[in-house]
Amino acid sequence: MSGGGRLVQPLLDVGGEHLTLEIGRKSLLTLRHVLGLRRLFAELGADIVHARSRLPAWLGGYALRGMPEATRPRFVTTVHGLNSPSRYSAVMTYGERVVCVSQTVRDYVRAHYPQTDPKRLRTIPRGVDIAQFPRRLQPDRRAHD
Repeated sequence: MSGGGRLVQPLLDVGGEHLTLEIGRKSLLTLRHVLGLRRLFAELGADIVHARSRLPAWLGGYALRGMPEATRPRFVTTVHGLNSPSRYSAVMTYGERVVCVSQTVRDYVRAHYPQTDPKRLRTIPRGVDIAQFPRRLQPDRRAHD
């Protein structure tokens, strides 16, 4: 689920599903999506809700709170950057599992959100599969760009 973008078509091309929902705008109007998200999670029988940014994490978290525990999906968040410490940013530490994309991010979460149980943190570095994307000079490619 996202507001769309250039990666939707490649996702569809490999058999993935995409639901378009504009939830990236910081506005009180986005709260109207909470009930719809709750219904969607229940209808899909979702196992996991994964939030990668703050506003979707707030909306997803509120939607999950209203679901029966027996059918409630697990909540996973990923902290990608060093956002200014605040209550708004703290939502990224509310997942049952919190993925940190680097040791630096993990250290930042530990320092600025000490209430976060370190047992919930997982460091999974971002990266590129060098077998699929080998680093080599491609002069022909630059000539065509």
